[in-house]
Amino acid sequence: MDRQRLSRRRFLAFAGAAAVSVVGTSNLSGTRIATTASASSDAIERRTAVPGISRAGPTTPGQPLEIVASIPRVYQGGAVRLDVPHATHGTAQLLGRSYPLVSTTPEAAGYVGVDVGDPPGLTTVSVDVTASAGNTVRLERTLEILKTNWTVAHIWIPQELDNDDRAAEASDNGIDGIDENELLKSAYNGNSYRRWEEPWIVPIPGVPVSSYFGEQRSYNGGPISGHHTGTDLAAPVSTPILATNHGTVVLAQQLPIRGKMLVLDHGTGVYSGYAHLSEYEAVPGEFVERGQVIGRVGNTGLSTGPHLHWELTTSGIRVDGLRWLDGTQGF
Repeated sequence: MDRQRLSRRRFLAFAGAAAVSVVGTSNLSGTRIATTASASSDAIERRTAVPGISRAGPTTPGQPLEIVASIPRVYQGGAVRLDVPHATHGTAQLLGRSYPLVSTTPEAAGYVGVDVGDPPGLTTVSVDVTASAGNTVRLERTLEILKTNWTVAHIWIPQELDNDDRAAEASDNGIDGIDENELLKSAYNGNSYRRWEEPWIVPIPGVPVSSYFGEQRSYNGGPISGHHTGTDLAAPVSTPILATNHGTVVLAQQLPIRGKMLVLDHGTGVYSGYAHLSEYEAVPGEFVERGQVIGRVGNTGLSTGPHLHWELTTSGIRVDGLRWLDGTQGF
C-alpha cells in the first residue's frame, strides 16, 4: 500500500493538537477489521479562473465576469468553492443539482458538492449570476471529478445489541415509526442567509478518526455495500463537541440510528450534523458561534462505543468534512 497516498486522510489534529493516526483500529467496543485506501493528496492548483460565456456581456468595459474555482479537480465526496467577482448572487448547476451563490463582497460565492456516486471525468458547471450592474449573466467552466478509493471496514455488531437493546432504547425515547432518512433529508434541505465564515474547524480537536466518510462496510460478514455518511471521531463520553462553524440549530432530536442528533444550518445550503450525543448544549432556534460547545459525546442510537458521527452537507449532498479542514480543496 502506498502510504504517501494515505497521508491526507490519516490525520485529525487542529488548533495545535498533535496528529493522531489510526490504521484498522478504533476505540469502539465492537470488533473492526479494516482495510484502507484513500484519495491522492498530490499537489493541485488552489484557484483557477476561466473567462465566462455571457448572455448579457460584462458589467463594465474591460471587466468581464468569470468563475473562479478553488480547485480545478475535485474528488468524489469533495467540494469546490466557486466565486464570481463583481456579481451579487446567483445559482450554480452541476450534474442537474443547484447550489446557491451569495454575496460575500465583492463577489458571489458558494460551495458545490460532488456526490460519492458522481461519475469521474470532465464535467461542466454553469452559473447564472446577477452582476453588480444588475444584468443577468450565464457562465460556464469545466471541472474534473476524480475517483476516490474508499476505505472498507468489516464490522461485527452483537445480535443482542442490534436488536433488543436499541429497540428498547427507541421505545423508551418514543421514536418508534420515525423515518430517519426522510427526516434528515428535510432537515438538510434549505437555503437560508449565510452564517459561515472560513475556516471550518474540527468538532473535537486531537482525537483519532475511527471511521472515514464514504467508507464501505460489511456487517457481521455480509456483503460490502453503501457509503458511510460522515466521519466518526472516537472520544470518551461527555467530551465537548464544538460547532464546526457559525450556525443556527435546526434539529435536536433522538433518532433510531443516530441517537441524539443535533443539526446546524450554516446558511447557503450548508449543514452539519452531530450524532450519538449524550447531551445537548444548544436548543433549536439558537444561534451558535464557531467553536462553541453544542453537545457532548455519547453512545446513543446504533453505536458500538462512544464516538461522534459528524456529517457535512451542501444542498443535500453529503460531503467529506475532513477535506474542508486540510486545505486540499483550496479553502
